[in-house]
Amino acid sequence: MIESRIAVHVQSPAALVNIGNFLLQNESFVPVLDIGRLAKRRIDGLSDAHIARCTENAQLEVLNEERDMLKKIKKTLSDELDAERKRLKQAVAHRTSTASYDAGNQSEYARQTLSVAQMLIDAAYKARKQQEVDHVGEIIAWCTSNVRNPNHVLQIANNIARSYVDLSQRSRPYVCVCVSLTHKSDSYRKDYVTSFEICQRACEELKQKITNVSFTSDAFGELAMLQEKEGLLAADWKELPVLEANRLRQLRVLKKLENHRAEKEGEIANINALDSLLLSFAKLMVTCALDFMKELENPESEIAASMKRQVRESTKKRVEQAIDGMREQLLNPQHLFEMAQMIQSRYNDSSLENQVLNNVVLTHLTCKCSKVQASWVLAYGEKCQNVIAILETLRETRAPLTQKLTELRNQKRDLERRKRQLTQEQEELLQSLQVQHAALPECMYS
Repeated sequence: MIESRIAVHVQSPAALVNIGNFLLQNESFVPVLDIGRLAKRRIDGLSDAHIARCTENAQLEVLNEERDMLKKIKKTLSDELDAERKRLKQAVAHRTSTASYDAGNQSEYARQTLSVAQMLIDAAYKARKQQEVDHVGEIIAWCTSNVRNPNHVLQIANNIARSYVDLSQRSRPYVCVCVSLTHKSDSYRKDYVTSFEICQRACEELKQKITNVSFTSDAFGELAMLQEKEGLLAADWKELPVLEANRLRQLRVLKKLENHRAEKEGEIANINALDSLLLSFAKLMVTCALDFMKELENPESEIAASMKRQVRESTKKRVEQAIDGMREQLLNPQHLFEMAQMIQSRYNDSSLENQVLNNVVLTHLTCKCSKVQASWVLAYGEKCQNVIAILETLRETRAPLTQKLTELRNQKRDLERRKRQLTQEQEELLQSLQVQHAALPECMYS
């Protein structure tokens, strides 16, 4: 078998992708599926080895920094820590050089994984088209579980929407449509289902990530606190207690590895980037749903003609539910406004009249198309206005509380540096403000 020979002689993931693409050009699709999985195993091996090297480097750097800090206060590392530092130093010094094809970068490993995924999807669709095998569902599931970067998942979804057609070639695939067609004879049914799952899963994950992001404190707040305490003790020629010193050492290593880990797992800590990605997925889903709805409403379209009326009405209902569901997921008023504009433009090249668009305010709309589409625009606009009102109320409540809390925290920090403390009344006020502030919901988009 060609795959087994390639596995023995070719180690570079990029070279494996080139071989796979060559086979694609020569219409040999099935072997590409095995070659793609082999390339991913190679990438995972390089990625894990890179993380291991970075971990050793970070641990050595932290121990060297701790040793240098202790020298300043006439102290030394414990025998156990010093032995570990010497072991790491020797391991790093005698480390063999990496292979020439090893990028040594988690972002590049992620890009190589994207290339493998795109090659596999291309092969799966073409193999199905020629009726060799049908692995599209399996490959899509494999790709979406292995491609961790949400930007890359979005690229995959967009590429499928632009590039692939169903088996019968009767219509372009409305990828990411939130619909599960029930008639088994329809050859483009699976494309709808699998593509929807890509965007649905991505939206759910992004929504969870947005919820988990902390907007009021540094993700490594404990590290900053321990470092400040370490500095205060060092000024008195003292060192941290053993447990706190161990925790500080652990956090410093994690901090140095954070970028590598985030790149490997496809994590994004920036709230604005996550929010923009959520909007991109939402637009792709809803645009396809709207286009598909147009086809269903056109009695001359092949999609509508291929469905019985009962199935067509059921499918339209699912599309409507998808658009309503996406509205519930979006919380940024600017994005709600953009979605309302998009829905309006997809159904109207002058079909919506008497509209007033003032910043993010949508008022009375008259639609020559169905009342359902007009109601979507109104519903998105109404939620947009409601969210703005809530955010404004939160801002007015949070702003003075945050200002007073910040002032007291800064005052307490300054006093501690001078070996003094807040008064009992100030300390009680600080604790009360902290409780009130923690009870307030996050004001993400104000």
